[in-house]
Formats: sequence, structure tokens, C-alpha cells
Amino acid sequence: MRKWLALLGATISFLILLLVFSRVNLKEVAENVRRLGWGHWLIGSAVYLTSFFPRGLRWKLMLPESRRLSTGWITKSVVIGYAANNLLPFRLGEVVRSYIVGDRFKLSKLTCLASIGAEKVLDGCCLLGMLAASLPFIHIHSGSTATFNRMFLLAACLFGVAITGCFTLAFWDRKILLLVERWCPKSAARIIRAGINALMIFKQGKTLLGAVCLTILVWLLESVCFVYFLKKLGVEGALPKGVFCLVVVNLSILVPSAPGYVGVFQAGTVAAFMAMGEDTSTGLAFGVAIHAAQFIPTTLIGVALASLMGLNWRQLYQLKNE
Repeated sequence: MRKWLALLGATISFLILLLVFSRVNLKEVAENVRRLGWGHWLIGSAVYLTSFFPRGLRWKLMLPESRRLSTGWITKSVVIGYAANNLLPFRLGEVVRSYIVGDRFKLSKLTCLASIGAEKVLDGCCLLGMLAASLPFIHIHSGSTATFNRMFLLAACLFGVAITGCFTLAFWDRKILLLVERWCPKSAARIIRAGINALMIFKQGKTLLGAVCLTILVWLLESVCFVYFLKKLGVEGALPKGVFCLVVVNLSILVPSAPGYVGVFQAGTVAAFMAMGEDTSTGLAFGVAIHAAQFIPTTLIGVALASLMGLNWRQLYQLKNE
């Protein structure tokens, strides 16, 4: 079954790339990528890599017993997890970093994994807020308006339900756990208990505020990277358009794909450029450049950190069976 899922992801990436290539001029794409140059690429990579520091601190805040956890170790685990997402199928990076931190600090690996789910909820809410702030300054092409309205409405409903669920589970934890212990099998009860334990931050006002502020900082840093590349490609109105592209790309990578979000990432940038009435060849060049600025340094640093920690990638891949 897992082999078929991996094959499905690779097939989706391949078909999406074919569709993207059919809508662009590849010579113009190559010329735009060359025009960016190594210097701008390195600056964009450096800006992106700085976002891992608030990511690491945020995850530390969201984990149980956070005061005894090492911020440095947590941050390294986040980088390794992102590198694993780039190299391994099934988006195993989240499982990998949960395993590393759970094993190192004797925490429940299920709780660590559930805390990453809570991270994603905060990420989604922050991105939708940034989208709402950018839309008044962007003209969406009439042919794309209905499609994007449906997509953003679906995302808003999804993350609205998710954030409501997080607060509900956190504040009604005792009543819910009593029902779970009474009616659910032990294995299911253990999973639900671990998940609820990860959501306790939603009733810890100061800690939650810190996590929200760090989430905003993470996405501001990533948006700087998007805006910078757009400005260097000569796109007018780079600030709101960069934020718009950031949101569309991060929604597009929810689609199953090959490791590293190959195909769906580029499709997100091309779709965003089409919606804004911009040149699609420039959109693909932008997608290739910014994806490389994220993929290459993160993967290299993550692999190096994993080696220093004595982690075996074959062993990490086997985590899919746990």
C-alpha cells in the first residue's frame, strides 16, 4: 500500500510538471533564473534559513515540559525534519523530528507529533491572515477569481474548524478524556490522550501568545524571501504579490507529491502568477529559484546535522512502519 502511495505522489508531481511546462516558455524560464544569479540566490537562502530559529523556539514552547528542553537541539531536529521531507516519501519529516526529540528528552512521540499538528494549525491561520491583508492591494484576474475564492474559502473553513477544535479539546480535556477512557479501546485512548496533552498550550495564555508571535515572525521571514525574489525579477507590487504567492504555494503543497514538494511547489507559483495576470514563464522561474533556495541548503544542513547526531537515514525511513 505504501509503495502505491509513493508511486501516486511521484505520478502527481510528474503530471503537474508536464502541465506547468505546457504553459511556459522554457527558454524564458532559464533566462530569468540566470538573471537572478548566485548572489541573490544566496541572500534568499540565508533569509529563509533564519526562519528555523523561531521555528525551533516555537516548537519548544509547544512541547510539554518545555523548560527542560534544549532550544538548540529542538531547532536542529526541525531542520532535520525538513530535510527528511525533502528526501523521504510520505512527508516523513514530521515523524522523524518527533522521534528524535521524543527519544532524546523521553517525551511521548505521539504528543510530539500532535504538537506539530498544532503548529500547522497556527501556520494556516497566520497565512490566511496575511492573505487577507494582501488581497486589497492585488488585482486577481477575472478568470481565476471563482477558483481562488473557493480554494481560500475551503482553507478558511478547514483551519477555522481546526483552531476551534484545538481550543475545545484543550479547555474540555477532562470531560473528553473521561468519555474516551470509558468508550474507546486502549490504543485509541492512548492516541487521543497524547493529542490532547499536546494542545494544553491553547489554555496557557502567555505561552500561546509567544507561539503566535513566533509563528508570525516565521512567516514574515519567509515572505521577505518571496518578496526579495519578486523584486529581483522585476515584478511590480512585489510586497503584496510576494505574500499572495507565499500563501498559494503553501496551500498547493498540501497536495500529495514526490518528496520535496517537487511539481506542486512550482505549480503554486505559476497558478499565483496566472491569477495576478503576470507572465507564467517568470512565475516558473520564480518557483524554481525560491524552491532551490529552500530545498538545497535545508537538505544539506539537515543531512549534515543528522550525521553528526549519528542518525541513519535508512533507519529513519523505517519509521513509517511505527
